[in-house]
Amino acid sequence: MSSNIIKADNGASSGITGIVQTAGNDGTLLLQTTTSGGTPTTALTIDTAQSVGIGVTPSAWGTLKAIEIAGGGSVSSYNQATQLNANCYYNGSSYVIKNNGSAAGYFQISANQFQWWQTSVTSGNFTATQAMTLDNSGNLLVNTNTNNIGGATGKTAILGISTGYGLVTAMPSNGGQYYYHGFGTSAGVQTGYIASTNGVTTSYVSLSDYRLKENVAPMTGALATIAQLKPVTYNWKADGSKGQGFIAHELQAVAPDCVTGEKDAVDAEGNPVYQGIDTSFLVATLTSAIQELSAKVTALEAKVGA
Repeated sequence: MSSNIIKADNGASSGITGIVQTAGNDGTLLLQTTTSGGTPTTALTIDTAQSVGIGVTPSAWGTLKAIEIAGGGSVSSYNQATQLNANCYYNGSSYVIKNNGSAAGYFQISANQFQWWQTSVTSGNFTATQAMTLDNSGNLLVNTNTNNIGGATGKTAILGISTGYGLVTAMPSNGGQYYYHGFGTSAGVQTGYIASTNGVTTSYVSLSDYRLKENVAPMTGALATIAQLKPVTYNWKADGSKGQGFIAHELQAVAPDCVTGEKDAVDAEGNPVYQGIDTSFLVATLTSAIQELSAKVTALEAKVGA
């Protein structure tokens, strides 16, 4: 049988706030407020699982204890972990969207780590992805939960961003300098990296392993290719300083793998999207051209000698 505490009418007639136990003998406690002669409004609910609802009846949180707030927010705790939940609750086996139509996620403090979990699901049960972690060493890891990323094996990431492979700034265990920025695809295939190993030299590395290549053949016609290049000198508009090199679209016509972007490209607002070049991709062509010239010189020397 239900029983009343403080006020038998829960203030509905007297206008005084009361605390009552719900009918049905289920043990749930309600804190209700009302105006004089009005209908009582439940402000706080405590269920038999010791979860608390503020302006809402607590969901079935399973093994977790929670303070749930109307609108979908909640604070929960389990096994020495604390969570701030957004539009979701834990039913004992999986997380469930609280209000359909919106994605959910939670922030968790666990094992001396701050963890951000999220999902793109908008209804029903879901499994969250650990989107970001701040570990107990102060390392910030984005889209990964490990500080051993890509080619920085054995190094500790200070900032790690990964979609398969990604960005790592690292320090080796021997105290020397090691900064590693790895690049790759979402499939986890590393394509290159920038690394400084001793504070003096920097390596810019594109992968070139034979196991990644097929149809390998000697380069031909490099001298003719080099003859088409148009090296120029110029002044930068920004400060008038002198420069030397190539015009991007002119180089693109001869060696397209050296150039990024398209000539005269603009963004959606009409702002210029400038082209860039990487002349390191000319090294093989220049080397082959020198070899061709060397062969011609050797042949001429032999002819003259004869």
